[in-house]
Amino acid sequence: MDKRLLILTFLYLSATAVHADNGGDGNTQHTPDLGFEEKVTSGHAVQATIGWGIIKTSIPNAWTDSDPTSGFDWSVGYSWIADKRHDTFLGPLQFGTGFLYSGYEKGGQEEFIYEDRLFKPDARFTWQYFAPQFITKFVTYSKVWSFQLNVGAGLAVSDYRDVEVISKSNRHNTKAGIGYNVTLGACMNVTKHLDVIGSLGLTGGRIGQTFYNRQNPSFTQTDPTKFCHRLSLNIGFSYKF
Repeated sequence: MDKRLLILTFLYLSATAVHADNGGDGNTQHTPDLGFEEKVTSGHAVQATIGWGIIKTSIPNAWTDSDPTSGFDWSVGYSWIADKRHDTFLGPLQFGTGFLYSGYEKGGQEEFIYEDRLFKPDARFTWQYFAPQFITKFVTYSKVWSFQLNVGAGLAVSDYRDVEVISKSNRHNTKAGIGYNVTLGACMNVTKHLDVIGSLGLTGGRIGQTFYNRQNPSFTQTDPTKFCHRLSLNIGFSYKF
C-alpha cells in the first residue's frame, strides 16, 4: 500500500513538473511566428511617389492634341518623426519635420496660322516645388496603418518651353514665386522599414507665368496667370531608417 502511494505521488509530481515546463495547460497552442518584426513609427524616412496631377486654374493655350492642365506628377521627400507620442483613443499621435520636392510636367503641340502658313510647334509646361514640411502622423494601434498630414510653404517654379515661329529657335519662360502645399497620405506597413503610401495633395504657387494662345499670331505673350493650384493623386513607398 505504501509503495502504491509513493508511486502515485511520484507520478503526480512528474506530471506537475511537465505541466510547468510546458507553460501551463498542456493543450495550450502557441501563436506561430509569422515573421512580423517590430514596426518602426519614428525616426528618419525617405519617400518617393508618382501619379497624376490636375491644375485647377484656367490656362490660355494653343494646344490642340492635349491640355497643359493635366499631366504626370511626382514627388520625393524626407521626413523625421519624433519618438514622443501623444496617446489618443484611436492611437498615438506623433509630430515631425521634413522636406518636399514635387514636380509636374506635360508636353503637347501648339497649332496656329501665321502669314497664311500652318505652324505646329512643340510645347512643354513644367512646375516644380521645394518646401520644408511640418508633419503630423497618426498611427493605429495595430501599427499596420498610419496617416500623415504634411503642411509646408516654399518656392514654386514654372517653366513654359516652345519654338519661336519666325526664328525657329527654342525659347522658354521661367517664373518663380511663393508656394504652399497640403498633403494627406495613408501608409500601409509591409515590413519593418518599408511602407506603401497613397497621397492626395494640393499645391499652389504665385508664379506669374505667361502662356500663348492661337488667337495671337504674332506669338506675343498673353496676360500672366497669377496663381496656380495643382491637385495631385500619387502612390509610392516610404523607407524608414
